[in-house]
Amino acid sequence: MRVAIVDYQAGNLRNVQKAVERLNHAADIVQRAEALADADVIILPGVGAFGHGMENLAQAGFVEALRREVLEKGKPLLGICLGMHLLGTRGFELALVPFIFAAVAQVIGRHLRDVRRRLARRRLGLPTSAKAHKGVPSGRTNWRAPSG
Repeated sequence: MRVAIVDYQAGNLRNVQKAVERLNHAADIVQRAEALADADVIILPGVGAFGHGMENLAQAGFVEALRREVLEKGKPLLGICLGMHLLGTRGFELALVPFIFAAVAQVIGRHLRDVRRRLARRRLGLPTSAKAHKGVPSGRTNWRAPSG
């Protein structure tokens, strides 16, 4: 399996590469959009602001390449952090920015914490309504899965 890690100047690329290698797969950090055609799986990591990340992807030619390889050819794509956010339809962090796919979500930066909390509660089968949070300290924003 050939794994391509997209380098658009917005990520911890070597850490992602090490994680893939730890799973006994080779991973190439790619800086050219054409290299995605040779990959079986694509990873889109990222750290930073939506607008900056999208601008870098577009300048490097990755936007059209990702649409072609993922939407048309059906290659698996893993978005990590900013990489996942860039897969929505548009983002509202500092300004309205169009994103890679006309797909599932609108990403609204300041509301992500609440969305993550609700999704985690749904996955566990817990109530997501405001009533369910009555008496829970408001400072508690992290959640850790039980080990085992």
